[in-house]
Amino acid sequence: MEKRIFFLLKVKTKIKARWIEHIIKTQIGVNLAIVDFDKRLILVEYHTRLITIQYMRMLVRSLGCDMIFDEKEIQIRQNQLGNFFVLKKRKTILSSVFFISFLGLICPFSDWLLFLLSIMMLFLYLSLFIPLFNRHFIRLIGFINGTGLLFSLFFLLIGIIKMFYYNTHKGVFLYFFIAIIILQLVSFYRWIKEKSAAEKDLL
Repeated sequence: MEKRIFFLLKVKTKIKARWIEHIIKTQIGVNLAIVDFDKRLILVEYHTRLITIQYMRMLVRSLGCDMIFDEKEIQIRQNQLGNFFVLKKRKTILSSVFFISFLGLICPFSDWLLFLLSIMMLFLYLSLFIPLFNRHFIRLIGFINGTGLLFSLFFLLIGIIKMFYYNTHKGVFLYFFIAIIILQLVSFYRWIKEKSAAEKDLL
């Protein structure tokens, strides 16, 4: 008897996940099969003499999906999927911060709010790369993420200047809004790129 966890690919709906769970569970030699749709994992307890991993994979493929059983590959896929879902939630918060910031174009807000927004933006970006705040998933800082991080720091610098130096030049506001626009574009591009990669490789 052996109990193992496998990663499922191309499982778009919970109905498809239930079908996979059912078809594996009803095979001779399988004692238990439980699918975690959110994590795209399936836990299987089976007799190695009665059924093989390759046969289970063939059954999953017959439903238009796939199953990964290499442990190293499973960790890579879990990390990619986890980062995708974390960014999916964070982009909503980032968009809200951007929306509040753009309100400054119509109705100038206080220096305190600008300062708090700049701190919040930097924290949101940094939290994507710190496993403690990122559900323990590892994310590497590439060119796009580095650009976003750079402008987050620039955003914070403007907030500090505006907060502690009252006689600031009007150009500071221009830099502030340029930073907002670039951050929005970077976030949008990063989201589209990760979404397309996740849909191609995982979902």
